[in-house]
Amino acid sequence: MPFKQFGFSQQFEGVVIDTNLLLLLLVGIYDKNLINDFKRTQKYDIDDFERLILIVSYCENRIYTTPNILTEITNLSDGINKDNKFFAFIHKFLEQFMEVANSSHSIISNNLKIFLKLGLADASIADISSEKILVLTDDLDLYHFLSQSKPTINYNHLRRFR
Repeated sequence: MPFKQFGFSQQFEGVVIDTNLLLLLLVGIYDKNLINDFKRTQKYDIDDFERLILIVSYCENRIYTTPNILTEITNLSDGINKDNKFFAFIHKFLEQFMEVANSSHSIISNNLKIFLKLGLADASIADISSEKILVLTDDLDLYHFLSQSKPTINYNHLRRFR
């Protein structure tokens, strides 16, 4: 099992990927060469992108997301959306996501501590995560909140295994 070193023995039925990493995944699928050129993904490289692809494959190629995460993705994509091509790509690619759209009130009520500290997008991640859905983040605060109760991996820990 690929996640055994993190204490997980089960297979996951999907993965919810935090905003920065999901943006890396989308940019890499769109055009790997943009990873190093786009300001929002410069801290990553092609190996990081390929590692994300591998993680998704270990999670039955099923990516869970929320409208809150996708809103952040589009807000962060302003520098790459030349001629609206990147947004058109996202629109087409969204068919492959499992999008869970819970009301903001419900998300906040169920995850008040996370919302108060980290905001709505991170609270939405907590809201849809479960024992069967892995959370992948490079946000240390979110990792600390979720790792006590949900299967969560800090992506920076994976980068050690290069």
